[in-house]
Amino acid sequence: MRQIIFTVDKINDYIKNILDAESMLADIQLRGEIANYGESGGNAYFILKGKTSQISCVYFATQLREYLPKDGESCIVKGTVSYYKRGGKISFNVSSIMPEGTGEAYIKFLQLKEKLEKQGIFDQSHKKPLPFFVSKLGVVTSKTGAVLHDIKAVAAKKFSGLEIYLYSSAVQGKGSEFELARGIEVLDGAGTDLIIVARGGGSAEDLMPFNTETVARAVYNCNTPIVSAVGHETDYTLCDLAADARAATPTAAAEITLPDAKQLAEFVSNRCQSISKAVKQRFDSGLEDLETAINGITANVNGKIRGYSYDIKLLLREISYKTQNNYVRCENLLNNRLSALDEKNPVKILKKGFSVILGSSGKAVSSASSLKKGQIVDIAMYDGEVTAQVREIAVSGKYNKADNAAEAAKENL
Repeated sequence: MRQIIFTVDKINDYIKNILDAESMLADIQLRGEIANYGESGGNAYFILKGKTSQISCVYFATQLREYLPKDGESCIVKGTVSYYKRGGKISFNVSSIMPEGTGEAYIKFLQLKEKLEKQGIFDQSHKKPLPFFVSKLGVVTSKTGAVLHDIKAVAAKKFSGLEIYLYSSAVQGKGSEFELARGIEVLDGAGTDLIIVARGGGSAEDLMPFNTETVARAVYNCNTPIVSAVGHETDYTLCDLAADARAATPTAAAEITLPDAKQLAEFVSNRCQSISKAVKQRFDSGLEDLETAINGITANVNGKIRGYSYDIKLLLREISYKTQNNYVRCENLLNNRLSALDEKNPVKILKKGFSVILGSSGKAVSSASSLKKGQIVDIAMYDGEVTAQVREIAVSGKYNKADNAAEAAKENL
């Protein structure tokens, strides 16, 4: 019978598929003793030991957890069995840890925390950035505690012009969570730049109001950025997880959020210098651009003026040439007309031996038939007039004297 040979990858895939499909190994609780506890990259790695065996555990994102165990402690861990193919190891992925013997209140806290976490109350995407400059600070805390004094002390040192709006609230005891939530709501509508929710530490029972759904949702729904400073450095509450930022103490909250007057003045001075430098550079650049534009416009205008001047000179030359030609042509035409007119001058004709006979009315006689025998006529000659009497009238064709006169006139013309 032929034996089947599996690859390592194949058998590891097979083992992982079996474990992933087994519902009895998902979301279960294990009791054991913590050993070899260590943290790396924000995660914790340890061994959970039983009486005769052990299992490797990994606890993700320890910086967001409310309880971190120590070696030798007996704990109850919640999570899912997983198979790591690359290392060929079975491990337990831990979602929460609680000390063995934890009371009902702590278990309810873990359940509420898990519920709010699934609803996105603690999501980083919902966190608002803290303002750069805070001039109006809202504080929700007890007016009788040291919190307000600590914040004022920091403000006096860093920024004396700070306006502090206090909403005095109970920070422990029955019903205090509703006062805290109301304080957050009031200061959110008061135009503050930032709200600090704070108390100066205490036992787990003292911090219970800050671990309620009422306060966590009030922080989540607040439009003003909130810094939570509840308890001491090792204590994490639901208020801390829902807030936009968390400080270990109220003093630390004031230190990280309030502006430093000296640093602010230095920042403004540097900013003004940067703006002045940028404006000067922009002005110098604009001036250079303006000078370049003016030079370009001037060169363009000068070029056009030179072009127009050349065109005008050519036009004047053409006008002068045409004017001279027209003058000469007109002068020649005038001379020709004067010559022709001079040729027809009656005086000049009379110089050639012709004369004009004037009747009794003083008008020239153009026809022999208009005269009468014995009529007195004036004869106009070149150099004077002669008065004569008509002795004889002969029309053309009857006598040769008129024909001879016409022939003589042709020759003279």
